[in-house]
Amino acid sequence: MQIKDKVEPITDLAFSAVDINGDEGLDSDELGEVMRTVASIMKVTSPTKEDIASILKELDKDKSGTVSKDEIF
Repeated sequence: MQIKDKVEPITDLAFSAVDINGDEGLDSDELGEVMRTVASIMKVTSPTKEDIASILKELDKDKSGTVSKDEIF
């Protein structure tokens, strides 16, 4: 069994948990929510709207305005 086969169920669950509206893409609100939550847990400065927009733009390879699971993993 390859590592991808072992990790994929976990990444599927993690992505689904963040994809609040269930459209299989993370928009800036969903991406921002998870980034702010992680920043809070790690006790680091929360990302700004500009930070989130920049990260979304970088990850959004197909320029759809959302980040799909394939674009992240």
